[in-house]
Amino acid sequence: MIADAKKLLSGYYQPEQLKALYEEGYAVALPLRSYFIWYRNLPHETRQFIDDWWGHPMKYDGLVDIDGQPAFVFPLLKRGNLWLLPQPPRSGKVGHAIHSTVEPPSHLYLAAYLWLQREHNKGELDALVHLAHTALKNGRPAKPGAYLRMTFRF
Repeated sequence: MIADAKKLLSGYYQPEQLKALYEEGYAVALPLRSYFIWYRNLPHETRQFIDDWWGHPMKYDGLVDIDGQPAFVFPLLKRGNLWLLPQPPRSGKVGHAIHSTVEPPSHLYLAAYLWLQREHNKGELDALVHLAHTALKNGRPAKPGAYLRMTFRF
């Protein structure tokens, strides 16, 4: 299990490995098209804030070609109904701005949790081992910030 966790974490430290991890069953993909359908239903103010900060989802430089389609790919390992998921970088870079109270979550971060919610709703998940670098106090940054006023509904 420790070797699996190391392999999963390598996907964020060496993003060029994501496609290989996907092909080996150590990563999953959310097509950009699926993300965009959800994304454009967010309030305009929220989308504008994210786009101003990170750029439009279609311009995200971490998209991976999966079956000829651009997709968000993130490490995840399924062992039956037990899943291991490294926490995606909030800021788009591992270890950067973990506790930021001003920047919104990155497109990759949002895509990973959108995918997780959709898969969880299928009833195939009994337990999630979430490999995180750190936790936010009570699940939120310690100080209020601009993005806290935004709505990130999944």
